[in-house]
Amino acid sequence: KDASGYVVYRKYQKENWKELKDLQSCSYRDTRAVTGRKYQYAVKAYRVIDGKRVYGELSKAVVGRAMPAAPKVTAKSAGKGKNKVTWKKVTGAQSYTVYRKGTGKKDKWKKLKTVKAGNRNFLDKKAKKGKTYYYAVKANRKVSKKSYSSIYGTSKKVKTKR
Repeated sequence: KDASGYVVYRKYQKENWKELKDLQSCSYRDTRAVTGRKYQYAVKAYRVIDGKRVYGELSKAVVGRAMPAAPKVTAKSAGKGKNKVTWKKVTGAQSYTVYRKGTGKKDKWKKLKTVKAGNRNFLDKKAKKGKTYYYAVKANRKVSKKSYSSIYGTSKKVKTKR
């Protein structure tokens, strides 16, 4: 509560704790973690007293697995019955999976297509004319025969042209 700052630490397997970041906020995203690896994270709070840092104890470790980042997605109508979905590159992604859903409360995400990493757009030619959709994209990466996917990177609503 009265901390001046926090130091975030990370540990992989039997390595020693490594200092990652000195922060003034309570949030940190580890952008250098390797996809698929399971890491331990811990935090040490500190206060500055008479110009010197006084550290608390290292927090209890929490475990997290590195996943691909969610792509930033945009979508727009591309003519009658067509919508174009584009997204920003995600470092390390080997493929992307495109999803679509309507705007109704009971509508669910439907997988449309998985494309290779070099491709960062998709043309939905099966959109119904005049219908509004959301589009989402997941970044995918395979490590040691295991597949990992990001959370959905979601677009705003897109109304298909009639």
